[in-house]
Amino acid sequence: MGQTLAARMQWVLTNRRKPSGDPWDAKALSVAARLGPSHVGQIARGKLVNPQLETLQAIAAAAGVSVAWLASGKGSPDSDDPTAPSASESSAPTMRPRGRWPSGA
Repeated sequence: MGQTLAARMQWVLTNRRKPSGDPWDAKALSVAARLGPSHVGQIARGKLVNPQLETLQAIAAAAGVSVAWLASGKGSPDSDDPTAPSASESSAPTMRPRGRWPSGA
């Protein structure tokens, strides 16, 4: 995933879907976020490089991604925890304990 806001926005447009299951386009995501119709496209093209936090919050909510990730690139698109590894940073499977811990442990 990209290190710039424009690259992350392009990732959102490529990898996230509308609630209907259709792919997002820049205009539809702008409208869903209650922004001007060209807002998301301007960010995705790198024309708007420092949008307000409220703008990113609206886009993140509409697209179903983490505000922290969209704003900074830290963490994961699916987690608002900026310390969470991104998909590219963690390729190890998640291991979960099974059963109960032995008593006395």
